Amino acid sequence: MTLTGCTAVLLLLGVITTGYAADLPQCDFPNNTASSDIYTLSIFPEILYNDTVYTVKINGSGSVKVLFQSLSNNTAVGTWSQNGTNNCAGGPLFNVTMNANKSLVANWTSPSDQLPAFVDIKVSITDGNVTNILRKKLYAGSANAGSAFQPLSTCFAVIQSLGLLVLTRNLL
Repeated sequence: MTLTGCTAVLLLLGVITTGYAADLPQCDFPNNTASSDIYTLSIFPEILYNDTVYTVKINGSGSVKVLFQSLSNNTAVGTWSQNGTNNCAGGPLFNVTMNANKSLVANWTSPSDQLPAFVDIKVSITDGNVTNILRKKLYAGSANAGSAFQPLSTCFAVIQSLGLLVLTRNLL
């Protein structure tokens, strides 16, 4: 290839790369992170099950850009039902103004099969200068898990049975 041909190819690649990179800034967040108690994250339910809809809610205030992500081994898993202004890294992106009485809520549905051991729900919030990262891990629950009070209920049933035996014995 001639020098002119190489230059043309390089210029073409530069134009393509520049056009592609121009689409990505809305997904960029400042690298300087901070932890603050300005924002809170809550997720319900708190145990990871197959094909379950989770309510992911943040509270706080400010004019911010918010990115919701659900990650397992740094790979996006599940689906988000709210569509923000863009879809970045597998999650919806929102540009919102939140006042003290406003929450931002998104719904996430866990995978229907091949459930990982845990999913990291990550919410990045930026005002343009600093990025606040909120995260919670959802750990997989057993599909056959009963109530957390099941062993306690069994214990009470045994105690009641023993009590009935003692009463019956005393009456005879």
